Amino acid sequence: MAMSAGNHAQGLAFIAKKMNINSNIVMPEGTPFTKIRRTKNFGGNVIIHGSSLGESYEHVQKLINERGYTEVHPYNDLNVIAGQGTISYEMLSDCNDIDILLVPVGGGGLIAGCSLAAKAMNQNIKVIGIESELYPSLTNIMFNKKMKCKGSTLAEGIAVSEIGQVPLSFIKNFVDDVITVSDKSIERAIAMLAEHEKVVVEGIGLTLSVLTDSLRKQFNLKTSSKGLVIVAIDKDGPGAEKGLKIGDRVIEVSQKKVNTPRDVTNQITASRNAGRKSILLLVEGQSGLRFIALRLSKK
Repeated sequence: MAMSAGNHAQGLAFIAKKMNINSNIVMPEGTPFTKIRRTKNFGGNVIIHGSSLGESYEHVQKLINERGYTEVHPYNDLNVIAGQGTISYEMLSDCNDIDILLVPVGGGGLIAGCSLAAKAMNQNIKVIGIESELYPSLTNIMFNKKMKCKGSTLAEGIAVSEIGQVPLSFIKNFVDDVITVSDKSIERAIAMLAEHEKVVVEGIGLTLSVLTDSLRKQFNLKTSSKGLVIVAIDKDGPGAEKGLKIGDRVIEVSQKKVNTPRDVTNQITASRNAGRKSILLLVEGQSGLRFIALRLSKK
């Protein structure tokens, strides 16, 4: 039994099925449909409850008390933290001269595991947490602030109001700093990747939002600094249309539902005939398939 906005849910559902164990995951109402579908496809029983992870967690506790389920917490668990630490272990095994790791922060499990592994392999590496400014839970702790944690954010997977006590014990010793980013910055990062890399990334890919000259100067990074950024594809994410509207080159965003293969052909033909640079995104959502056409102005 667990609560999750999607990533922990999929991992738990996958391994539970491998071990012939039933898994039940409570997900908040704003969870992207893609994550819900994938969790179900991995064999998980998905229960939608609550408008936030906090409310989902309360429902988990209720079900555990009523039915005797075993909880697998997404971040307040030593084994989960150890598993998440393998990410930075693999990264530094391939490239040990990375100067800085930017790690998204929700409940703290990912950054706890990654910072522990990273510092063990490279004492000079800096580990920086990145939070949505709407959920500055770690910022409150590290800088003794009392900012509210609430609201709707593109980075729904890390919309957590409190850092877990287990990961916090590692964070205090191994994390160098934490930075908050706005949803507008996240939108710009999503827009940039859609235009240049032709992918729509999950809002948790907000680490891209702080890859700026000011960050490089703040931490005295070399011009040749090496680093890796991990992003996740999210076809049903809320950021594509909104973010691409604010990009300085986007002049039109339009949508059209796709019902048949002919609809796909017609949309591609229309895009070619428009005579302007454009990106066509085929998106799968709760209402079915649809095209998002992004027509870009010339620089």
